[in-house]
Amino acid sequence: MDGEAEDDAADATDPALLLEVMEAREAVEEAPPGSPALAALDGEYKARAAALVAELSGAFAAGDTAAAADAVMRLRYVTRIQQAIADKE
Repeated sequence: MDGEAEDDAADATDPALLLEVMEAREAVEEAPPGSPALAALDGEYKARAAALVAELSGAFAAGDTAAAADAVMRLRYVTRIQQAIADKE
């Protein structure tokens, strides 16, 4: 496990989120550079990031700091996965 993956594991409090992050990292590691699988992961995580930004915006607009904090945490993981994909491409 690399340093960022260990940080993800140490920071995650939701077991489902932790499992999702670990599975995503594994999928990125297994996908060959330039492959359709890597392109699909890239598209999936770009869409997730956009959805989380919209969720974060809505939480701030509603004054829901707990929901905003949760969205920021999940967006952090998505961003790390996106960076792993970019590093592999």
